[in-house]
Amino acid sequence: MSVRDRLNTFIQQKNLKSLRDLSPDQSLIGSGRIDSLAFFQLVLWIERETGSHIDLSNVDVRNELDTLDQIVAFIEKRKGTKL
Repeated sequence: MSVRDRLNTFIQQKNLKSLRDLSPDQSLIGSGRIDSLAFFQLVLWIERETGSHIDLSNVDVRNELDTLDQIVAFIEKRKGTKL
């Protein structure tokens, strides 16, 4: 199963309805489609996917975690690395 498939499964399992019909390049934060609790859940999921803690003070959220495409790229780039 691809990272994108696992991300879509996570969105469905967490019942994040606001993200279901989101295009892969649409802003999560700027569009207001994700609230702070959902974003926190998403970050925890990304940590599980990458196997490492994410220090958000070292991440450019708007350029690395603001779209589904960015999240997939972030995971693929960091999979197995320590952040």
